[in-house]
Amino acid sequence: MRKLFIIVATAACLTLLFSLIASADVQQLFVADRANNAIHKYDAATGAYLGEFQRVSQLSQPMGMAVGSDGLLYVTSSGNNRIVRFNIATGMFVDVFATIQSGLNLPDSLAFGSDGKLYVSNYNKILRFNIATGAHEVFIRDSGPYPATGLRYPRGIVADQNGSLYASSACSSYPVYRYDIATGNQMETYPEQAHQEPWELSSPGRIALAPDGNLYATSMNSDVFRYDPIQKQFVNIAGMGETGLASIAFSATGSMYFVRDGSHEVFLFNSVAGRFDQFSTGDILRSPSSILVATVPEPTGMAALVCGLAGFAPTLMRRRKH
Repeated sequence: MRKLFIIVATAACLTLLFSLIASADVQQLFVADRANNAIHKYDAATGAYLGEFQRVSQLSQPMGMAVGSDGLLYVTSSGNNRIVRFNIATGMFVDVFATIQSGLNLPDSLAFGSDGKLYVSNYNKILRFNIATGAHEVFIRDSGPYPATGLRYPRGIVADQNGSLYASSACSSYPVYRYDIATGNQMETYPEQAHQEPWELSSPGRIALAPDGNLYATSMNSDVFRYDPIQKQFVNIAGMGETGLASIAFSATGSMYFVRDGSHEVFLFNSVAGRFDQFSTGDILRSPSSILVATVPEPTGMAALVCGLAGFAPTLMRRRKH
């Protein structure tokens, strides 16, 4: 009976302590810097610079980033047509996940769909990967020369949890398309009418979904647009007014972060003033191509306590026997 009590009590303590450790996870910002061939990280609460990931020759001109169900950070390497993986907590290089042999051709953005598969925008198609096996297939092909009614030169992609994949199109009749990931069928365009977008979005860049479900898109002159489902139009909400690829990312609470090609900082949207204010510290970046917000396990001193308790129960049981 005492043995059973010790086992149950120890299990309860371990469960409590593990829950405390999980609560110590923190949100960080990850910025791909294609000029430096580097991935930088910042504190999402303070903007403090936290360092960079391991630099490896396998990473050349990083463009897009996404976190997989395996806890790894996937990064497109457009300079050598690869997808590389890093340990998101330590920043250490893990391996090369895919190469040009997998069909990569100037890979850009990444997104994990509700099916758990990895979607990658390329120069003339969107590829789909099974991250467990590495198996891949073409999800959507480029629709052909301009003027195209379908997807043309896909750039930004983002997925929701309802089975949809959104893709921005550089040279077509619509700036953003929505697809059913189960069938690959085109479900909707944004806006509904061709060539009704603001002229700045005739060549859209990155796209993102806010926690409230609103769709956002960036333009090549670093403006940010939100799609208004009532007006059925993209509405300009803020921007830098300078030429350059821009990228946005949202925290779980709706904070919007912004980076722009050629800038050296991370910016945070000021919803009251309707502008982006400088957020990060340090003059680190050279040519940021994308930004990502992710939750990262933060090791604490409790880890040692958990390990100690894990070994304490057998010792206590042996003493009880004597």
